[in-house]
Amino acid sequence: MNHDPGEVARGVAARWPDSLCVGCTTMGEIGPLGLTQGGISALALPPPARAAAVFADSRVGFADGERLAEALAGALGHIPAALDPERHVLVTLTDGLSGAEERLVAALGLVLPRVQLIGGSAGDDFRMQRTWVHLNGEARPGAAVVTLLEPGLPMSAFAVHHYQPGERRVVVTAAEPSRRRVLELDGWPAREVMAELLEVPVETLAAHPELPAERELAFAYAIGDDLFLRSVMHVDGDALVMGGAVEEGVVLRVVHGGDLVEATRAGVQEALARLPGAPGGMLLFSCGGRLRAAQRKKQVEALYEAMAQAPMAGFSTYGEQFGPLQINQTLTGLAIGRP
Repeated sequence: MNHDPGEVARGVAARWPDSLCVGCTTMGEIGPLGLTQGGISALALPPPARAAAVFADSRVGFADGERLAEALAGALGHIPAALDPERHVLVTLTDGLSGAEERLVAALGLVLPRVQLIGGSAGDDFRMQRTWVHLNGEARPGAAVVTLLEPGLPMSAFAVHHYQPGERRVVVTAAEPSRRRVLELDGWPAREVMAELLEVPVETLAAHPELPAERELAFAYAIGDDLFLRSVMHVDGDALVMGGAVEEGVVLRVVHGGDLVEATRAGVQEALARLPGAPGGMLLFSCGGRLRAAQRKKQVEALYEAMAQAPMAGFSTYGEQFGPLQINQTLTGLAIGRP
């Protein structure tokens, strides 16, 4: 985070005073110069595109979803029930250090179940100190911005990851969802189960708490044929610190990282193919864990090329939102067509 958030917010709003301007701090940018850090990336939509946006508390409750939906829909002359999933999409920029993104997207999903939602959690270049979002010249730390977008163009929301399901499933038998900690799996200390899955001594995880992420071993919710990822950020004592809340009693699928570059290429290609014509651009939110994996594998340029199948803007995140879910290790995005 090499720029003053307030200065950027005010500068952008001053440069485009007649436009709705939203943004956030990041873990790196996605744009025409590649997967960069320390820069600024932006996407602009011309008329007839319309949008409305509001600040939201990062720890919003379910009761606040209706208020947010009414404010956003009302600003575009609609009631929430009249929003069209073919014409409207929600875009969330959230505090990546709040540990509460799940509440926001679940609250919105409860009120607007048919409206597509994509988003990303703001970052601070992995300093893990403070993230910022901004709206029309005002920057706020520890907050979220929710935008209701009506692009006036064909669009398709998508989510892509490179993880493959294994045979093993585990039951979460003890957890602290509010702290995103899993304490027990199948009745055993979570660290012991993770050591077994990684085929390493338990002591190894104490010395290398980020080994699950480095080995690309994670968990996922299976909904039909789709997997929604819950990555292990690190091991803390006997607990696993997760990239999102996990409830007790949930059954998780063990998943393993596959071909990051090829999965990204295929997923983006499929998303663009769903548009009725040529793509105009993409708004992208890519997990910072994907960037770190590409850096470890010396695949940053290859990952960028896999994504760059149309003009694009976005950022590397501290977490991704897709529909009513907070997920990890995923590229979420909005493919936008041409008139």
